[in-house]
Amino acid sequence: MKKILLVLFIILLAAIAAFVAINLKDQSLNPNAFTLADLPPLNFEVSNGYYIVYWLAEPEEVDFQSDAYIKPIREYYNSTSLREMLKHNDLSLSIPAYYKWPYKELLRQIKFPGNYQIDLIGHLAPQWELVEKVGQKLKLPLKLWRKLLECEVVQDFCLPYWGASWPTLMPVWHLARFYPCLALKKAVEGNWQEGAADLLAQVELGKKFNTNSRGMVNTRIGRAIIYSSLHGLISMLNHPECPETVVKQILDGLPPIKYREYGNHNAFIAEGIFYSSGVDFRQIVHEEEGVGLLEKLLFQVNTTKNYYYDLYSKSIAYDRQDPYLWKLDPGVELQAFVDSKKKGFLNKFKNYFGKKSFVINVSSIYSELFTSNRLRAYYMMTRILAELRLKYTEGRDIQEVLAELAAYKVMDPCSGKPFILNKKSWVLYSIGIDKKDQGGIEKNTPSYETDVAIPLTFWSPELVTRVPQKKDLPTL
Repeated sequence: MKKILLVLFIILLAAIAAFVAINLKDQSLNPNAFTLADLPPLNFEVSNGYYIVYWLAEPEEVDFQSDAYIKPIREYYNSTSLREMLKHNDLSLSIPAYYKWPYKELLRQIKFPGNYQIDLIGHLAPQWELVEKVGQKLKLPLKLWRKLLECEVVQDFCLPYWGASWPTLMPVWHLARFYPCLALKKAVEGNWQEGAADLLAQVELGKKFNTNSRGMVNTRIGRAIIYSSLHGLISMLNHPECPETVVKQILDGLPPIKYREYGNHNAFIAEGIFYSSGVDFRQIVHEEEGVGLLEKLLFQVNTTKNYYYDLYSKSIAYDRQDPYLWKLDPGVELQAFVDSKKKGFLNKFKNYFGKKSFVINVSSIYSELFTSNRLRAYYMMTRILAELRLKYTEGRDIQEVLAELAAYKVMDPCSGKPFILNKKSWVLYSIGIDKKDQGGIEKNTPSYETDVAIPLTFWSPELVTRVPQKKDLPTL
């Protein structure tokens, strides 16, 4: 009996030794792991329009170039490490709270259509007087918005670190929706050129947000700005009275969109850094508060960080590839990758707390792939509409004219084939990232199964106005 107990004791010791051994060996951090150097460098010059983004939520005008205003922002966001940033944790940045912004209720008086296929000019026609009144009361934020549009550089200086503060971007979203209303009002009153210039300037603002983004929130708001602007431009291009010179102005003002202007490269890098910094944050807390031996043993820092790097590297690879080339569904593959870290009998004995902390909502990554490709298709079709308006002559078959256009010869990234014209509903559409042809039917709340469509109604005034089905724009 003693021999049996001794053998069992030796086996237990061996198992414990093996358990400790496999957990003591951490991976080397991937040499390509994301760092802040992979994001656009911080820009604290007073010419950076992002200071105005902070300023937008202030109830009164502030001198954003004053040292008193920008010094605390620079000190906080110029932190070079998570540990240094945490030292500033008690620093009050006086980031204005959105709920105190005095204009949000005013802007909510405007009824926006719930579908981007709805003609914006027709939808706003009964509201022009209200648009004018709201515009008069928004003199200060609109003054700031126009300053923001004029800035050559708009680059956020946010830190993609665990627990870092972010300015509220809701005032940006509200103004990006309202400004096209003013631009279209100018157009229908006869000043088409200035209205188009305002909308094109806002498209460029959205591109600046996305190109220089250091975080996913700014990428999302950049795309939202572009979407709102394109909605207005499409309404202009479909209006029978839009002058040919303005149509050309719009086409020239919308050069082919670049990946950095619509994609998630910076956003996914920032997300990878954010989650990796959460691992560092945990280590800092452990050092200060102390933790049990078991948790120290079962949390491998580099191994856990590598999970995030691998996941977001895969996400970037999908994001940079046209959807029609995807061999697997990204959502399925990314979820399988996350699940693979937590499955298997032996896996459960290694890096238990690291794997337990590796909780990622893969659907949010898939959502970014969806919205980036959706915007790309919407932008490409807006260019096609502008060129079609220039080249179309009465009596010709529209499909025949489309085939001659340079913009139309650029394939739908979701199908690898030309965009599709539905002559029953008169929409041009992309089949979307599910790669299933739904006939150009677009739901009020776009989903992964929704086509991306724009109306082509410029030759037929009775086709222009479409009845809205919802008051609010789709959720970002």
